[in-house]
Amino acid sequence: MILLFILFEIFVFVIALIASFYFINSFFTNAPFVPVKKRVLQQIIKALDLKNNSVLYDLGCGDGRVLLEAIKDNENIKAIGTEKNFIVYLLAKWRTKNTKIKISCIDLKKISLSDATTIYLYLFPNIMNKLLIKINKECKKGTRIVSCSIQFDKLTPDEIIDLPITKDKLCQKIFVYILK
Repeated sequence: MILLFILFEIFVFVIALIASFYFINSFFTNAPFVPVKKRVLQQIIKALDLKNNSVLYDLGCGDGRVLLEAIKDNENIKAIGTEKNFIVYLLAKWRTKNTKIKISCIDLKKISLSDATTIYLYLFPNIMNKLLIKINKECKKGTRIVSCSIQFDKLTPDEIIDLPITKDKLCQKIFVYILK
């Protein structure tokens, strides 16, 4: 009985340690992990308009769910995700371990987007607006950018897709941009 109690205490300690590391890590990454709703995944994949040999970047990929859905929809794409939050990065690595998806734990400023044909974003507005400079500098004309919920301040969307409205207020629109 005492051994069981000790094991339980160790388990609680480890969970508390992981949780505290997650919250501390979220504080330093400037964004919490807010996964895109499963109810809108198919609409996001449709908006991405992935072709054979597309190169998809999911910047701030979270647990990798958009990349997994994209690969399921079209196996002939290259899928790359970046996630700065180390705990969430580990989750994405685990979820994508038996796929050809590449996940990196890297700051968005340090990744090259020069081969991107498609970029998916679900980030805070200030992060997206800073990224726009990098995207304009590194990406080719015709690169498709799809954002869930958040618009760029200085770029007009080429398409706005209204999604089914729910009470949670998240994922109500998809914004599609084509670099010109």
